[in-house]
Amino acid sequence: MASTPYFILSPSTLLSLVGLFRGPDKTVPTPAEDWRQAKVDVVIPAFNEERHIVRTLASLLNQTLKPRQIILVDDGSSDRTLDRARDFCAHAGVPLIAIKRKEPIGKTPTLKRQARDYDSDVEFVLDGDTVLESENYIERTVQELYQAVGIASACGTILPMRRRDRKAIDRMATIRAFNEAHPRHDTTNGVSWIRDAATGVTNLYRGQLAFFGTISNPVGCAVAYRRRYVNAMFNYYTPQLGDDLTTSEDIFIGHAMLNEGYRNIQLDDVYARTVELEFQQLPRQIHLWTSSFLQSIWYRLLGQEPAQGAYAPATASAHSPRAQGGCDDGCESARGARRGPAPDQ
Repeated sequence: MASTPYFILSPSTLLSLVGLFRGPDKTVPTPAEDWRQAKVDVVIPAFNEERHIVRTLASLLNQTLKPRQIILVDDGSSDRTLDRARDFCAHAGVPLIAIKRKEPIGKTPTLKRQARDYDSDVEFVLDGDTVLESENYIERTVQELYQAVGIASACGTILPMRRRDRKAIDRMATIRAFNEAHPRHDTTNGVSWIRDAATGVTNLYRGQLAFFGTISNPVGCAVAYRRRYVNAMFNYYTPQLGDDLTTSEDIFIGHAMLNEGYRNIQLDDVYARTVELEFQQLPRQIHLWTSSFLQSIWYRLLGQEPAQGAYAPATASAHSPRAQGGCDDGCESARGARRGPAPDQ
């Protein structure tokens, strides 16, 4: 899911417009590591995404930068999300790590567990209803992530998934072959025009990037994170605030990273498409977004926000914008060999 699907006049909107007029961000890149050597894992949180999961997986096959692992976390779905994903990956000859939750635990705890349980350099989060339209989407976001050690996340431009987009994706050779081999999973059994009419989109994040050199938070449906930064952040907050920290993980993570001095980057040359909210779902989703923003502010007012450097990675002297950044024991112990959960837990 992308950003709020209608125009809202607010201070943030005005600053974004000013940023668009000012032009692109002029921050000079200072890469310290070679992005080509980064180990990239794709994590797909999914809940009742049987209508979309095949398109999501098919878009990964076309990426110029191939992930080391594809990890699908089915968060207690009651539909055939996991069956379709397994059948498609088996048909395409793509290894899939599948984790099945008996009960939903939410996206935030899922990302926390994956950040702790695997040893990738980049945790690329791709929602189960999102398609990477640009074939170099992962490559560009990872490349941007390594332009400076102070960049915590990078995402592209997120557009709505229209009927014509679904039809175009379904014409991909891999999906056509899968539909012919597995008629019961046919992706062309689409969405009614009534549901299509209930969606819309507005995106002004690029203006924030031009004005501030960062956006307040990444668009969480297709975003690359520095895994060790996210892991260190969760290690700091979880003992104080519990497991499920927020109602919208991308807003919380984005603000937490800004507080630590990191940047969140959005690119305007790569695109993904995601299933937008239907009109009747807007009130609940706006409540979730607003709650997450207020949670981030409230934690800071309560003194729960860390001092700068408090959850920098253990290798902060080399990899953090805070030269003296420290880390708790959990951050240190989380590094090392993968100790991921067994599939189908």
